[in-house]
Amino acid sequence: MNVLAQSRIRALSDFVTVLDHQSVLGIVNILDECSTLLAADQSNRQIFGQADDSSIWPTLRYLWVQTVDAYEGVGPVDEQQSALLCLSVARFTRNLSAGVPSNQERAFDNEPAIRKLVHRYTSFSVMQDPKSFEITRMLVQTLSNIVTTNEALSQRLWSIYTQLPQKDSILIRLCASPDAKTVSTTFVLILNLIHNSQERAEMLITSATGPRICISLLDCILSLFDAEESTHHSQAFDVGYQILVRLFKAGLVKKLYMRIAVVGEVISPHQTTLLKLLDSYLQSLPYREVVGENDELLQMLTSTFFSLSRHMKIAIKSTLGTAAASERVNLGLSEASISLPLSETPMEPPGYRNPQEIDLLLPKVCEALVLVVQCLTSILLAAELDAPAADAPSTRANRASDLRSPRRYISEVHTADGQDFAEDLVETLRLLDIFIPRIMLGKVAHRPAPPGSEALQQESPPLGLVYIKRDLVRLLGILCAHNHPVQDRVRLCGGIPVIMNMCVIDDQNPYLREHAILALNNLLQDNAENQAVVNEMKPVGRWDAMGNRVGT
Repeated sequence: MNVLAQSRIRALSDFVTVLDHQSVLGIVNILDECSTLLAADQSNRQIFGQADDSSIWPTLRYLWVQTVDAYEGVGPVDEQQSALLCLSVARFTRNLSAGVPSNQERAFDNEPAIRKLVHRYTSFSVMQDPKSFEITRMLVQTLSNIVTTNEALSQRLWSIYTQLPQKDSILIRLCASPDAKTVSTTFVLILNLIHNSQERAEMLITSATGPRICISLLDCILSLFDAEESTHHSQAFDVGYQILVRLFKAGLVKKLYMRIAVVGEVISPHQTTLLKLLDSYLQSLPYREVVGENDELLQMLTSTFFSLSRHMKIAIKSTLGTAAASERVNLGLSEASISLPLSETPMEPPGYRNPQEIDLLLPKVCEALVLVVQCLTSILLAAELDAPAADAPSTRANRASDLRSPRRYISEVHTADGQDFAEDLVETLRLLDIFIPRIMLGKVAHRPAPPGSEALQQESPPLGLVYIKRDLVRLLGILCAHNHPVQDRVRLCGGIPVIMNMCVIDDQNPYLREHAILALNNLLQDNAENQAVVNEMKPVGRWDAMGNRVGT
């Protein structure tokens, strides 16, 4: 094999003396032949890389330079020949570098040339030609093989790529490729670079270009979200998801969430995508693996909950105007149990404002709030399952009040104005029940409503508003279980009637009734004061779905 390697290297040296059409074809044939030998056995890669007679490395360097020059309009090789040469040189370098540290070190000298070619092949015009995809993938695979399992080279490459200006970042450009295989190959490169390295995982978030790479990554993952199983798109999604899992495990969710925020917006599309992926991740792991000894994730989720619920409440109150006050009668709520509208000036005519004045961001805020609530629910349930099994109520109550309990943390966290989590949740539920019509058997379940609200009552809520009431009720029920202080706070803020009003069928909130009944049961369990409130509520009649009284 050593003799064959030396003969092939000498043949390459002879061909590259003068580059023309014939010599390019000869070089391509030799490189492809050698690539097959290199892929077959690691010892072949070591022999080629260490050959003393006419070393391959100067020749390989020359070929990379000539390939770049051809695309820049310099040199004797035209663009078509350069494409053939680029593919073969990249394949040869990829195979020569795999798993041999000394070869990786020598091949890394060609990284600037490889980066230039990737930049060229990710231009908009070139990416419109599917024939370019194979070369792009080969170039990215070459970069990946040069640094994979080589800590020093991975650090060097990652330091370069996370500091490049956005316009020069090939990772951002590769994520925009229309070819799923190219995207998957790019994700593999990123995953290999941050694998088992807390420092490089943090650089993806804290470096100059890192957050923009993350945004491109999230955009690409979102476009692949509904890909069919066993397709290249699905495979690309799986690898991209693993990159986010690596960041989740590194405890970098909060930092990433803040770095991809948009100034002046309560939630950005990329933050919503991140919450979707976080929700999927949290549903699959035990609590200790999710949160461990660090409550930073809970801090991020609860603060995000308060931010989103505040925006939602302001938007709903502004839309409802004085209608919110009249709706108290329909819900059976006391004056003290609902906050007044933001504006104290009466609106004419009373009722809902013009639809054009409704906050158009509200559905997106609701969608993000659902994801936050689902994340918190997953953590609470995982923590409960992770705790030692115990059937005694006293033991469960002690678990709920444990200093390390996520239920205790969530129960005691407060908004900036002093409102605790349960109170904020109840107020949000109360306003949502006024604002969003119930859908029963595919039809709006009408009830007495403020004047001027007919248009809203005839429409199904936007997609972003579905599930919101169900998930909020479910979270409240979990917080109240064997937790007397939370039960009392819900009663004092008028939350019991709100939960009772949720014991209905709503097509937009599947199993809302069942979750509300469970929440009510948890509110009343071992709490005489709460039981007394329910006992005092005597029915005075029955109403049908249209709000008409049908009996006493």
